[in-house]
Amino acid sequence: MAESLRFTSRIISDRGPAEYFHGRTQILCDFEDLLRRVRKGENGTTFLIQGAPGAGKTALLYECEKRAIAYEWDVTNIEVGALWDPV
Repeated sequence: MAESLRFTSRIISDRGPAEYFHGRTQILCDFEDLLRRVRKGENGTTFLIQGAPGAGKTALLYECEKRAIAYEWDVTNIEVGALWDPV
């Protein structure tokens, strides 16, 4: 049983971005508003995405990434482990 759970976790975590994205319209509007304000030279702010496992944070980040690229932002990805590795 434990082996099948580990195998399932590998499969689920390797799905990649969803082909279709549903919901979170207001969050995406807020993110695009932030992109527009910064483009105009207004002060930026912190945009925090948090939620329970499986809530769609990664899919939401992929959508934010697409929008940032559309606004000609340079987008980078930081691996989670890099946040904790000693320098």
